[in-house]
Amino acid sequence: MADRAFDSDQLRAALAVYGIFACIPLKTGRGKTYDFNPKLYVHRHTVENANARLKRFRRIGTRYDKLAETVFSFVLLAASLDWINSEV
Repeated sequence: MADRAFDSDQLRAALAVYGIFACIPLKTGRGKTYDFNPKLYVHRHTVENANARLKRFRRIGTRYDKLAETVFSFVLLAASLDWINSEV
């Protein structure tokens, strides 16, 4: 899933090589048409909000850590804290 800025034939072709369905809305005025699932695209908003909540942690937003293991560990910790503090 991506927003309109990533709507290009090259990206769609690269994704198709790996068997990935591109859920990208078409740019306005584009001549070609592609399959687009608006119900699936709604979930993109949820993912974007989760990323925004994780970036509130300064360590994640500024990417201080160099090792992938350290970054991943803190993302898990931040996601756990976000889940605990979320209103159910």
